This record gives sequence, C-alpha cells and structure tokens, in this order.
Amino acid sequence: MATSALRIASLSIENRRNPIGITEKTPRIQWIYAAPHRTVQPASVQLQVGTTPTFRSGILWDTIIKSPGANEVTYAGRPLQSHQHIYLRARIRDTSGNLSPWSDTAKCIIGILDPRSWRGKWIGYKPAETALPEHPLIAPTWTTKTPSPLLRKEFDVPGKAIRSATLYAVGLGFGEFRINGKRVSDQVLDPAFTRYDKAVLYSTFDVTKLLQFGRNAIGVMLGNGWWNQHQPDAWEFEKAPWRAEPIARAWLHIRFVDGSTQDIATDASWKGAAGPVVRDGLRSGEVYDARLWPDGWDQGGYNGMHWQPVTLRDAPRGVLRSQLADPIRVTETLKPKSISKRPDGSFVIDFGQNIAGWCRLRIGNAKPGNPIKLVYGERVSAAGDVTQDEIKMHTKSGPFQTDVYIPRGTAGGETYETRFAFHGFQWVQVYGLETLDAGQIDARVVHTDFGKLGDFSCSDTLLNRIQQATQWAYRSNWVGIPMDCPHREKNGWTGDAQLAIEHGLLHWKNDAGYEKWLRDIADEMQPIGEIPGIVPTGGWGYAWGNGPAWDAAFIEIPWQLYRYRGNRSVLAEHYQKMKRYVNYLSGKSKDGIVSIGLGDWLPAKTETPVDVTSTCYYTRCADIVAKTAAVLGHQEDVDTYNAVALRARKAFVKAFLNTSDGTVANGSQTAQAAALYFNMVTDFPQTFVLDRLIDAIHRADFHIDTGILGARYLFRVLSDFGRTDIALRILRQKTKPGYGWWIEQGATTLWEDFDGTASRNHIMFGDISAWFVSYLGGIRVDDAAPGMQHFRVEPMFVADINRVDAHHDSPFGRIVVNWSKVGGRVMCRVVVPSGTTADVVFPLADTQALHEGGKPVAGKLKVQLQDRHQTTLRLSGGAYTFAFPMVVDGRRVGTV
Repeated sequence: MATSALRIASLSIENRRNPIGITEKTPRIQWIYAAPHRTVQPASVQLQVGTTPTFRSGILWDTIIKSPGANEVTYAGRPLQSHQHIYLRARIRDTSGNLSPWSDTAKCIIGILDPRSWRGKWIGYKPAETALPEHPLIAPTWTTKTPSPLLRKEFDVPGKAIRSATLYAVGLGFGEFRINGKRVSDQVLDPAFTRYDKAVLYSTFDVTKLLQFGRNAIGVMLGNGWWNQHQPDAWEFEKAPWRAEPIARAWLHIRFVDGSTQDIATDASWKGAAGPVVRDGLRSGEVYDARLWPDGWDQGGYNGMHWQPVTLRDAPRGVLRSQLADPIRVTETLKPKSISKRPDGSFVIDFGQNIAGWCRLRIGNAKPGNPIKLVYGERVSAAGDVTQDEIKMHTKSGPFQTDVYIPRGTAGGETYETRFAFHGFQWVQVYGLETLDAGQIDARVVHTDFGKLGDFSCSDTLLNRIQQATQWAYRSNWVGIPMDCPHREKNGWTGDAQLAIEHGLLHWKNDAGYEKWLRDIADEMQPIGEIPGIVPTGGWGYAWGNGPAWDAAFIEIPWQLYRYRGNRSVLAEHYQKMKRYVNYLSGKSKDGIVSIGLGDWLPAKTETPVDVTSTCYYTRCADIVAKTAAVLGHQEDVDTYNAVALRARKAFVKAFLNTSDGTVANGSQTAQAAALYFNMVTDFPQTFVLDRLIDAIHRADFHIDTGILGARYLFRVLSDFGRTDIALRILRQKTKPGYGWWIEQGATTLWEDFDGTASRNHIMFGDISAWFVSYLGGIRVDDAAPGMQHFRVEPMFVADINRVDAHHDSPFGRIVVNWSKVGGRVMCRVVVPSGTTADVVFPLADTQALHEGGKPVAGKLKVQLQDRHQTTLRLSGGAYTFAFPMVVDGRRVGTV
C-alpha cells in the first residue's frame, strides 16, 4: 500500500498545543491536515492516546474517526487521572485507502481533576513597613509602605528516579515561583486577572528537570497586582471586595519511577521575609532595591535564621480554576531607535513602536544605592521629554508608570527588568546614569502569548502600515484580559473586545483567552442579566459604561468562536445567560426600542442617537440567541427570539427610517451603515439607505465620520454593496480624521480618537484589519459550515491595488489567497485545506477567459453558480492558480 500524501500537521488539546493543567475529564482533541491535495482527501483519522511516548503500552484510547474531514473529537477513552502525563498521535487514511505516517507526538499534563484533592493552604507574610531611601529620584507618595514578600520552603528528595514533578501554584496578585535558584517558567504577571471573589486561576508547571537528589528549595516572590490594587483610581479598584495582602498557595507533586509519590505543599512550616521589591503597584510601577536580594534564598542549604514563620490566610472566595488560557510572556525584544541626552542629564529613548511591557536595563559597575529611574510614556513634549499628561489623569495619587532600580554594585554589572507591573509606552526617560548606549537598554514586549493565525499585506504601503498598527494594538491590549489600553486604564472594556473579535479570530490563536474572559463576564452578570462595562470589575461599571453595544461581547464573541472555530461548547456553556441578557434588554425596551447604554463612542464629528445603535445591538443579540438555540436544538427558543428580533426591527423602521428617501435617524454614516449591517430595513429598498450613506460620506469629504461602532459597519457595508472604491478612498485619507491621518502622524498602533489627544494605543477601531483579510483578501466564513469546513473566497480585485497576500490558519489548515496584476492579467492563487471545500468567486462570467493551471476552468472545475457578472467555483482541498484578463468584453473586472 502506498503512503498517503496527506498527513496530520499538528494536534491540540482544548485548543492548545502541548497544554499543561487540563482539567476537563473528556477534553476536546483537535488536529489540522497538511499537504493539500486535489484528488486525494481524508477518509478517516486514527487517533491514539497513551501514557508513554512510544505507545507500546499504556494505551488509553485508540479510535478511528470515520467522518471525512472531521477535525475534532471529544476524548472517550479510559478515565484520565490527575497529574497524568498523556501523549497523542494521529494518522490519516485517505480516499484512495493509503495511510499516512503518524503525526508528531503531542503531550498533555492533566491537572487536578477533583478540586477537593487540592493540597496546600493559603499562606502569606506581611513585612514590616519600611521607608523608602531619601533621594530626588524616588517618589515618596506611594499609597503603600509595605515591601512585597518572599516565601520559601526547603525539602529533601530521596535518591531514586523521578518520573515527573508537577507544581500547581498561584500567587496573588502576581507570583514568581522558583526552585533551586531558577524560575519554574518564563511566564510573567501570573496569574491572569479575574474577579477574585468569583474565580482564582492557578498555573501548572512541569518542574521535573529542576529537582535534584537531596536538599531542595522552593520559593515565591509575590506582587500586589490587581489583587491588592492600593492606588486610588477612577474605577475604584482600591475598594474591590477581594482586596488583601499578597498570598500564595502551592502544591508540588512528585512521582517516582517505583510508583511512590512525594508532596510538598504550602503550610505553616514555610518562612517569609521582605523582598527586594520594596514598592509595587500595577499602574504605578515598582521600586526594586537590588541590595535586598538575599543570595541563595531559593536554594537548599540557605541560612534563613532571620526569616519568620508565615501565617495561614483566609482563602479567596472565588472558585480555584486551572489557568487554561495561554500565559503572559515576554514575546519580543526591541532595540532603541534613538537615544538623546537631555539638558538635565537624563536620557530619552525612542523604541519606534508603541507597546505593552517594560525595559530591560544593563548596568556596569553601578554605584551601590544610587537610584536609576525609568519613566514610561507614549509621547514626548515639545521640549523632548517624556510626558504622561494624557494617560495618567485617572490615577489619583502616587507615581505612574515609573520604575526605580537601586543598584547593588555587583562586579561585572547587573541587569534589571520589571516584575510586578507593566506599562504602555514608546518612549522611556532614564534618570540617574551618566552614560547610556543602545547596548544597555531594550524594550520587552509583553502580552498573552497566543500564536499567530493570519496576516495580510498588499501593494499599498499605507494599508500595510494600518494592518501592522492594528496587530500591535491587539497584542499590546491583551495582557491576561482584553484591555482598552495598556497604560491609562488597563481595563477590560467589553465594547473594545467585541468590536475587534473578527480581527482577533482571523489573526491570532486566542480561543482559550476568549473562553477565559467569557467566564469572567458570566461571573460578573447580575441576576437580572445586567453586565458591567469593564470585566473584571470590583463593582464599577454597572451604572455607567455599559449597554447593548458593549454588553454584546457576551453574545457576539461566543457566536464568532462558533463561526470561525466550530466551537459549539462555548455556546452551550453560556446559552442560559445569553438568553438572560436578551430578556434583560427586553425589559429595558420601550415599544421595541432600547435607549440605554453608550452609543457610537468618540465619533469623528457627527453623533448618532444612542437608541439607534442600542436597538441595533438588541436586535443582533436576539438574532444570535435564536441562531444559538437552533444549533443547540432548542426550537421553542428559536421562535421566541426570532420574534424579539422581528419586533425590534419593526420598531426601528417606525422610529428611525424616513421611507421617503431612506434616511435613518439623523442620516449619519453610523446610522445608515448600522441599518444595513444589522439588516434592520428588510422591507425597504436598501439601495436608498446606501445612497444616503454615500451622501453622508460626501458631506464629510470622503472622510470617516463615525465612532468606534460605525467604524465596524462602514467599510463592510460599502464592500457588500460593491463600493470598495469608496471604502478605500476613506481609508487612504491622510488628512484628519481617519486611519491614514493617524499613520501620517507617526502612529504605530491604533489611537483612541481621531484627534489624537487621548490614548494612542487602543484596539476598538481594529475591525479594519478583518476587512482587509475578508474583503481585499476575500477569505470569508460560511455561516452554514461553522469552523470553516466550507468557506467562501471572494477577493475584491480593486483597480488601484496590484497585489494582495492574505492567509488564515483555519481549524483545518492554512487558507491562502494571493493575487496580483501582471501584464494586463490577474493571477490568483488559492489554497484550500484538505478536508474542506471552498466557493471561490471571480468577477467574470466567461469561463473560457478564466484559466486554472493554464487551461479554461470550463469542464475542468465544478461551476457552482454563474450569472452575467460572476462565476463561482466549488473547490476541494488543494492549491490552485487562476488567471484571467483584467478586461473581458470591454468591461473591467473587479470593483468599480
């Protein structure tokens, strides 16, 4: 038998590669096909799960999935056990009967399946209050006087072979765990933020290689983080109901080859001391005194006579959950773009890119005790100094985005980077050094470490820069939670997240991050169905900052996860609360109109009535709940929520549509586009509404005149109605307001508003990047085939773009669309993953003029649909190269 050309490219468990700490007793297992092949497709997949990497013994499950093209199965083998290390592999039998080689082996460590078996107690240590060194570079106005603590425990490991050692650990607010002098992981700012009186996340670490025979030590450095946000702010996190001194809980479980086990857990025998982080706050920064680092404290044999017993602490009220989303890490390091010395002797460093993170500073032969201060900001003043005026106004006291390092004076130099805070910045101003060169400082890019799934580029440099700015904005605004900005607020604004959801799913492997945050929203929902505007929250955001356009995150995100990933379980998990939210809005509506909440936030010029956008989102939420009910088989709810949506649409038409000319409400770009995007005017000629939208665009001299809501609809609606030319004209404007104007001002991330006077790192205008991939690249979801097992490719071959390259790694593999114009012809390459099909649309009817592989497609490929303007081909898995003339029968193909 021949070897199949197909193979399994990768395996995932619960949408993560080689995850640690899985707590699902029947986890989902996913795989991706590789090597697209036109004539041979997958017929079945054999999957093996075992307890050894050789699979010669310990087989837990050996199954064959016979559904052609399937890419996910729920584990149904022998019961999994806590702490178990399991291995997975898979292979394909294709439609010709040939068998592929086994895939690379994937690994998973099972976490604590029964929460009642968790060992270890919550412990803490509160160091004595200390005064900061008196020095002009150290701000005396901190709202805490307590250093962050160190906790430690020594233990002996017997001299026999270790099979595995797993550490389950959580430090609140942030914890850095260490064994025998080394960090147990490169994770930072761990764990991710939750509402701690509802849920607390613990991390799981494989620490087998860190242990040694004989004496060992485990230690943890604790920081305040969100858990103990002591600095007063506009959102009153200093009054959060969970707030307390830092605490930790840990359980080290060692399994030996002979079958015996050993457990080391937090209890009253641990010891504590003050650490070198003498001040820390999430928004303020930290003061680190390197002279206070106790050498050897995290190693066996340390003389800790002066350390004090820890105290047992009350457990947080929140449920302890395994942290299954990807951890926060340093993902990239940037070198300075420029360094300038200021008249006061300080140095201003421009890294050329707005990011979230901190600096790493290398100092040689520093004078002990001489402080070095780093002040972070996203802009500089006219004089050339870093300014924080636009981003610190909501923090009411103390320092802001400022780190201070007090050197130890180590021979050969020392290195410092922040541990328990992160900053949003492009520039940093460094005080306290006589000299500074590019080799001494760099910027550490920090965000949740999700993988990349897609990208876009084209022949238009401006569009590429907008694309890059959007990607940077998304990454720097997801540090454990989706944030609005990484500097001023760091808040999980629901509106920002839902507006950028399709960008997120097209470009990033962040499914687990969304699933985590949806649970945060569910934790915040009130019994009546109300949701706050920021999640998590300590209580702020229910009275202001929420409403349908923001709260829709709880409805929109699960639905988009289903559309793009085929994730049915996320719908099932939240369905009842999704219904509760729509019912809550129904109770707030008046004759089908909803007027509560924020509207089209920060419009360029023209405001749109709140009841227009809120009613649209009310209708959208009812639509999605009805569709979700159909997916889950709740037919009675399908009828109920379809009726809710129908009632809202009729009310919308009655209240806002001028049937004489198609004007919606005040005729703003947002109002007109929203009516079309949400399908609110089904019984009225939509071209009239489109005409009024184009009128509004003319009035704005072809500039964008929306806020964050309208920016999501505007470009999509124009392209859906064949006016991509207008969409591009708006996008390319280099005068204010607009995306192009931002880039002209030097933006490297998306800004909060079109004036540029507020934050310059926001993601809420970020749907434009999804528009690039879905419209210019043409990669689109087919709602009838969730998970992109079948999808649509319909590129916009616009007149003044000569090249587009787009790709998206779907659950089945990479989808590729590349097109270019060469010598009067359009060349278009399409890659369809194995196990999937695609409808590919070309803007010409003459199948003799449309070639694939040098031959007319007529009679060669399946023509799914054809009319006088376009041809739709149905393609199976494979790589295809198409060509057609730019002008056919005197008509230029593509959009106008």
